Amino acid sequence: MARYVRLVAASVGLTALAIACLHIGDPESPGSWTTEDATKFEGFSLYWLGESYRGLPLTSIWRLEPSVAGSPDDAVRFNYGTCSPEDRPLGGDCAYPLSVKVEPCGKAAVRLSGSSTSTRIRGAPAFGYHASEVLIWSRDVTITVTVSDPLYRANAPAEQLRLVSEGPEGAAKPLQGPEPTCLPQGSQWPITR
Repeated sequence: MARYVRLVAASVGLTALAIACLHIGDPESPGSWTTEDATKFEGFSLYWLGESYRGLPLTSIWRLEPSVAGSPDDAVRFNYGTCSPEDRPLGGDCAYPLSVKVEPCGKAAVRLSGSSTSTRIRGAPAFGYHASEVLIWSRDVTITVTVSDPLYRANAPAEQLRLVSEGPEGAAKPLQGPEPTCLPQGSQWPITR
């Protein structure tokens, strides 16, 4: 009987953990922002794709801080499209069809691999991973554009990034180059100024 009680308790604990993981991607999670919050933010430059991108509405804005949900991040993430627990039957964070994560320079982890390519997005240095992710260095930030929908490639939305303070015309302007200390350092880094 005691063994059965321990088994049930362990099962309940794992179920609760799985349910908690399913709600990590909840737009009502701690750190949720409005577009007004993003517009007023002065911590670092913020880039986004506007209220929608090719039919995908902006569904949530998250302010990720070290004090929020144990996150080591200092970032703002704009999520486009919908995400539901059904998207991840085994639990974990939902994969939005498109997200733009903006973080201060030096915070983004650069994962160099043989399948990565250096490029430029509207004049700013960038680094692509397959078709699903691209990192861009502009001003005082690193911008990570990630797509989970196979119908999209990360470079296409990256070409439309603009400052939160700019209207749609901002997507036609060149991206400002990064501050001198913004680019990752080291001999492996393939992009030069």
